[in-house]
Amino acid sequence: MKLARRIGVRAVEYLAVPAAIVTLWQLASMAQLINPVFFPAPLEVWGSLRQLAGPGPMRDGLRITVESMLVGWVVAGAMGVVAGTLIGRSGLIARATGPALEFLRATPPSIVVPVLILFLGTGQRMELAVIVFAAVWPVLLNTVHGVRTTDSVLLEAAASLRLSRRAMISKIVLPSAVPSILVGLRISLAISLIAAVVAEILGSSGGLGTFIVFARSRFQSPDIYASLVVLGVIGYLSNGLLRLAERQVLRRASAIGALGAEL
Repeated sequence: MKLARRIGVRAVEYLAVPAAIVTLWQLASMAQLINPVFFPAPLEVWGSLRQLAGPGPMRDGLRITVESMLVGWVVAGAMGVVAGTLIGRSGLIARATGPALEFLRATPPSIVVPVLILFLGTGQRMELAVIVFAAVWPVLLNTVHGVRTTDSVLLEAAASLRLSRRAMISKIVLPSAVPSILVGLRISLAISLIAAVVAEILGSSGGLGTFIVFARSRFQSPDIYASLVVLGVIGYLSNGLLRLAERQVLRRASAIGALGAEL
């Protein structure tokens, strides 16, 4: 009984504000307080969602966007962890790459799209390059932070045991940096979704962003808002799944650490 009540309270906490916004939105549409051409009623958006849920351009575009998001995120994550570990462990590499990385990090991904189109053309290769460029920074910076904040006692113990550099990184530095890396990966996944849609809108030849451009050209605003709803759901679910995985990994790591301390 207490569990059911707790679930009900949580549901109210999570859904109260969105439900109020949708209700006010629908009432404003019914009272003709907003222009339906640019701001369609929620019921129209829901009807568009139901119509587009079947096989068709929206489903195909969604598949392309999600595939590009995941592939770009994996590549950006791997690059960020490797580069962040090197920069975090080597002062020379950090000083040598610092100015260039700060310059690139401050460059908006949308500005990079025309340059990448010149080299890669329009298509999925260009889209993946934009995603990697945008999503690598949270992983890289969080990895650098995690590597540099490794417990000095552990590093001294590794040095006294004469561990090789490779063993020190794999057995001490990276495990200590896991919490920071997981946070960077979670942030990076959200940026990957945004970058995928931006690349598709500005120059790609497929995906949900391209579907939005076509809907805009036909003044089909319910289709545009339906796409935004789908993107929001994808972002919410992916963040929730990564947060759950992050908790499981950290819980297991803390349990292993506690067991090691007891031994």
